[in-house]
Amino acid sequence: MEKIIYHRVVPRNDEIQGIMAQAQAPPRQDVTYPYFFQKRKRECLELCKAQFSIDDSNFTCEEIGRPTTNHIYKCTWRANGQEHKQVLVRIYGKIAKEQFPTFLINNLCVFLLLAKLNLGPKCYGFSDKGRIEELYTCEHLQRSDLTSGTYAELIARKLAEIHEQDMPLPKAPTFLIDFCAPRIANIQRWLLTTEITQGTVRTIDSFDFRHNLREVRRATVDLKSEVVFSHNGLTEGDILRLTEETDLLASLKLIDFEYSAYNYRAYDLSMLFIECCIEYRNVPDTPYFKFNNVDYPDPEIRKQICEAYLMARSNTGDPTEGDVNRLLHETEICELAVHLMWAIWGVDQHIRGEKISFGYLEYAVVHLNEYIKKKKHRLP
Repeated sequence: MEKIIYHRVVPRNDEIQGIMAQAQAPPRQDVTYPYFFQKRKRECLELCKAQFSIDDSNFTCEEIGRPTTNHIYKCTWRANGQEHKQVLVRIYGKIAKEQFPTFLINNLCVFLLLAKLNLGPKCYGFSDKGRIEELYTCEHLQRSDLTSGTYAELIARKLAEIHEQDMPLPKAPTFLIDFCAPRIANIQRWLLTTEITQGTVRTIDSFDFRHNLREVRRATVDLKSEVVFSHNGLTEGDILRLTEETDLLASLKLIDFEYSAYNYRAYDLSMLFIECCIEYRNVPDTPYFKFNNVDYPDPEIRKQICEAYLMARSNTGDPTEGDVNRLLHETEICELAVHLMWAIWGVDQHIRGEKISFGYLEYAVVHLNEYIKKKKHRLP
């Protein structure tokens, strides 16, 4: 019989301690593995066997997509002798393990609440190694969909829906500093012990991360923008369309809220615009992504998306042209924050030695170059 874990979405202190106890509990001693399972697949099996009755011989794993932070698997087995059961298993990367337990608690609270609101997949169980999730019957939107007439407005409305949620997280917009400051310290320690030979490393070594972080923070604060619950890591792979849902808006689901926190309203929109330029799929060779500036949405498309977002958030009718132009300006400033954040993230991921095939340093340099180019025109 399947055993499914359910929790209240906003845990009390004693419930948080319960989550921590489960997350730190040792693995079940009765779990055995076929000899051919690799380490990640053994972890998937261990997680699933803690929640479901599984015959090892019926259990299969298939890695989904190209990961950058976590390893994602589709796990399948035959249940009740006939029915096939499928779940998604997320094995946490180093970032979750090194920021334990803060990352785990915050991430689980958000995940469980979004599931309760039908804004995200269900949770079937978790540990300090990973999480078992509902596997959607879905397809990923293509980059071209992100700025197409129909989907662009729907994505804006979906972001508006997410931004309206009240989450049990600190409400101050300190995400950029909280995310970047400790990673900058890590980068500076690394540069002190690294031989500066590669062109990418020279670019990173010559960049003043702390000074630019202060400048961008000041610029975002000066916007006096609304602070909302934000995804903060929205890529094309995080926007799904449920193939069995006929209502287009209801069919869109945003996933992977690992970096979610309260932030300025334009941040997610800014990242959406930037991600139109980055191709992660069908890139079999290093650095496993492509960046193409020609795919950056033109002003009319960006304005259309801003207008759709404001209409979804408004209770007083259509936004004025001034309202739309203001939000458009906010996205231009927040794009600097997005580029800087992901440049810092890329270097930090490289330093951590994340065992994922991805060109983290190359990714960082691309974002640094875009940041430097845009800063000349957008910051006085």
